[in-house]
Amino acid sequence: MNARLKNFILTPFNILYKLNPKLELEILFFLKLGYRLDLKNPITFNEKLQWIKLYDKHDDKPRCVDKYTVREFIKERDCEELLNTLLWEGVNPDDIPFDTLPDQFVIKATHGQGMNIICKDKSSLNIEQTKKQLKRWMKTKYLPCYGEWFYDVIKPRIIVEKFLSEQGECPKDYKIYCF
Repeated sequence: MNARLKNFILTPFNILYKLNPKLELEILFFLKLGYRLDLKNPITFNEKLQWIKLYDKHDDKPRCVDKYTVREFIKERDCEELLNTLLWEGVNPDDIPFDTLPDQFVIKATHGQGMNIICKDKSSLNIEQTKKQLKRWMKTKYLPCYGEWFYDVIKPRIIVEKFLSEQGECPKDYKIYCF
């Protein structure tokens, strides 16, 4: 869906969220999932996520959702060896030093999901198209109606990291959720 259309459609939800976040999340939850949100006894994964959005306001959350600032959080816990190699960090796609980057790398916007460009062969990368895409991503704003307050705190930026591979392919991505 076009970002402008999505923002237009969600405008009433953004306003309602500012007035009554619990009610707004309950309505949006019902519209998306087709059943009532139970915040008193959350059982499903989606119910627990909504509870966390409303009631878990931990100070580290903004720092930990950002792909760049979480690196400092990890270093503070003496786990730096777990971090991927950072090749570049900044806010302007025009400043990315494509000439000095290795043949393979990954570019990420730090403030959202799915904002990744995996480059397996720099010679086939359309650099101008990549910069245009990154500029669009840098303009992407947090929508209050989703209740993810922590994304509104962080400053969007771009990072370039070493490409991790298993026999030339992207490694499997495992996600583990703990409650």
